Amino acid sequence: MYIIITTTSDSKETLNAISKEIFNKNLSPCIQLSENIYSQYSWKNKIEYDKEYKIDIKTHSNFEKDIVSVIEEIHNYDVPEIISYNINLLNTEYEKWF
Repeated sequence: MYIIITTTSDSKETLNAISKEIFNKNLSPCIQLSENIYSQYSWKNKIEYDKEYKIDIKTHSNFEKDIVSVIEEIHNYDVPEIISYNINLLNTEYEKWF
């Protein structure tokens, strides 16, 4: 099963370090970094507003635990967002590459 694992951070350098480690371990063929994410969230009984970056890590579900470990090891947040969802690859040529 194919999945995307996503996480956010206020540090582009942190997400680049996570991406580099995932590529070094051959856990994903493609990671996309998005900028200008504006997050609103409750933290310690206060509403926070922050500019963040987000990475979408495309992978196979067999690598989910390994990728979560990389994120937890490198991430700069005390409680990083780590979300996974299933995807379908609809282009057969893309799936062969993947």
